[in-house]
Amino acid sequence: MATVSAADLLRIVEAVPPRRARASEGVRLVYDQVHLTMSAEDRPAEEWARADVVGYRTAAWELTMYAVSTIAVRVWLLEMEATTPVGVSPFWGGPGPVLVVFTAGGASMQFPVIDCPSAPSV
Repeated sequence: MATVSAADLLRIVEAVPPRRARASEGVRLVYDQVHLTMSAEDRPAEEWARADVVGYRTAAWELTMYAVSTIAVRVWLLEMEATTPVGVSPFWGGPGPVLVVFTAGGASMQFPVIDCPSAPSV
């Protein structure tokens, strides 16, 4: 799980360009145990935003989620205090992750994952 502040995660999801400016439907989230980074699915080296991770650290992961999901995450984050810690993690179900889960203050949001190269193989 990557834990970042609500303000930092909001900055990350607000960096997603509008649909017309993207070549694909997916956005790539990468957690390297130090940062949570977002980039285009088709241009992973072109980093849109990055946030420092705080607190407990788990194993690194990367996933691709639907860009449209970031709209709901943005609305949810706007209701939070800037310093609220938000956990972001893949949910491993079956042969790979089924969901990416955002958790804060006892509430959570889950969205489908397009791909997860770091998923354990079965």
